[in-house]
Amino acid sequence: TIYFVPDKDLYSVNIEMLLDGSGKGAYEKYRLHRLSSFLELSGGNSDDNALETAAIFGNSSDDLKSGAEEVYAVKDILASTGSTVKIFGGPECSKENFFRINGKSPDIIHFAVHGFYFDESEFSAPGYFSENYSGPEYYDRTMLNSGLLMSGDTPSDDSNVLLSKEIAGLDLHNTSLVFLSACKSGLGDTSFDGVLGLQRAFKAAGVQSLILTLWDVSDNAAVLFATSFYSHLSAGKDIHTAFTEAVGTVKTSYPEPYYWAAFILVD
Repeated sequence: TIYFVPDKDLYSVNIEMLLDGSGKGAYEKYRLHRLSSFLELSGGNSDDNALETAAIFGNSSDDLKSGAEEVYAVKDILASTGSTVKIFGGPECSKENFFRINGKSPDIIHFAVHGFYFDESEFSAPGYFSENYSGPEYYDRTMLNSGLLMSGDTPSDDSNVLLSKEIAGLDLHNTSLVFLSACKSGLGDTSFDGVLGLQRAFKAAGVQSLILTLWDVSDNAAVLFATSFYSHLSAGKDIHTAFTEAVGTVKTSYPEPYYWAAFILVD
């Protein structure tokens, strides 16, 4: 068992999926725990797989055609175990509804939405973010240049954009797992203490484990990964084992690393 915190550019490398000379992945040889910070070593047991309650948020935009399929497939898998599952789709996939779970969040929160991370040049371009950013603080900027689109295809105004900074201010301590089935959800500006952005936001809110992506993900691969993961989790396997099994499932159907190496598990 190895606990590790990447540094600088290594945050955007899926170290767990690197292969040895025989083609065997590091995730197959070791039990690897990627931490957002070494402070997480004093946290709880990341293998907790409480399944009693779940909330699923699904963006119904035109270019997320598989989003509805993923939402209802995940719902059916979790409900089969007796879990109470609430779906927030279409207009109900809103910031307002997400904020309502503040302080009473479910065991699992799943997002099938658009994710975004803007680097410095993208963030400074004309548009919503540059117009609404008012502070000189580095932390403020890095928590404003990433987030989730709760509805629609592009960031437009604060009614559909859920920023990392907003998430960080919530109480999600009851949640053992957040699954962000969204592009680039694991990226963010880096500091001496880890990746800012969505990783830091959900950790600051008290979430125990996160499944994130390092680049734009294939819709079909994302659905396959999510359904495989929840199937194994519902069968009683812990989060790490279910994650590893899901990687193997996607790898079998889509051998290119682009499809299966985008996903990371952060404790």
